[in-house]
Amino acid sequence: MNEHLRRATALLPWLLGLLVLVLAVSVWAVEDTDERPHADVGDLFTDADSPAPLAHAGEARLPWATLDVAARASDSLPDLNGGRPNLQAPDDGSFVHVQVHATPATNWVGTTWPYANETEVVLRADEHDYALTGANGFLLSPDDSSRGQQDRWVAVEGHPKELAIVVRIDGEEQVVHTSDGTVDLGRAEDLEIGEPHTDNNRSPVRCGRFTRADEAALGTSGQRFIECQVAAVTRTPYADGLGWAEPGHEFVAIELNPPLSVGTYVPGQSRKAITLSHYSERLSFSARLAGRRPVADPDDVRRPWQYGTTQGSAQFVFDVAEGEPIGDLVFTTHVDAQPNSGFDDKPAELLLRWTIPGRKLT
Repeated sequence: MNEHLRRATALLPWLLGLLVLVLAVSVWAVEDTDERPHADVGDLFTDADSPAPLAHAGEARLPWATLDVAARASDSLPDLNGGRPNLQAPDDGSFVHVQVHATPATNWVGTTWPYANETEVVLRADEHDYALTGANGFLLSPDDSSRGQQDRWVAVEGHPKELAIVVRIDGEEQVVHTSDGTVDLGRAEDLEIGEPHTDNNRSPVRCGRFTRADEAALGTSGQRFIECQVAAVTRTPYADGLGWAEPGHEFVAIELNPPLSVGTYVPGQSRKAITLSHYSERLSFSARLAGRRPVADPDDVRRPWQYGTTQGSAQFVFDVAEGEPIGDLVFTTHVDAQPNSGFDDKPAELLLRWTIPGRKLT
């Protein structure tokens, strides 16, 4: 009996130690149990704080901006108000932090209002694609809300090793490799944001003197104040509302400052006397570039108040062969003169026409 008691007493420390170990493991297991719900693969999340810029950003090109893009794998979402987030990664999954920073340009060409293009941004993680635009995704348009840095976390399958960001504009893709920031621009390489074919800061160039291309009996008053100016000329492979030009072609957008008003009068019987007649004049504009018609109706081009276009300007967009010298531009101001009073007054249309040499457009 004493022998059995002695053996039990000898084992007691070991049993107590084992019990302590089991209790410790149990407590650790309970504390380590994460009961937070799992995010679904493809879900997008934002953070109220603005994280520091990610490394290895690559520069993609949008028609209206440059877009710095970077990405980094992450096991969890950022902390929420100093505590851990209320969601965890998908089962056997993780998150990827994607960051974009848009810097708007001023020389893009649009033919619609509002901006029509929808830029797609996609995370490519180990050959799986995850949409980053749309609901809860990046906002990318030329308005103020798209400027500056934007961050999104996307829930993905597994723990991807290779990350790339695809920027897609009307079917044309750019690929940013996030490991080193290198970019395959594709056709967007020809956008050449801000250079060298555009000079929107150039001083306006006068169109010269106009000629009359009508047979109306009305004269124009204040003729020396009736003038037009070439405000900007842009060559681009892409125009919003039109899309990409055909391969081997590009668009030439010419912005003019046309006359804001044209006064008309009816000459009197005497060469020295002018009998003024009360007319209301409405102006409209048309243009031909080396005989070509514009590819967008002038009424549909970018409005004067849209995205900083010069007040009172008229824009015409033409399709030309890539690199083709710009020919002469024939610009016409149509004056629809309607009488306000007088039984003898009749409506009339005046055509004021400028021919602008191609050398002034380059």
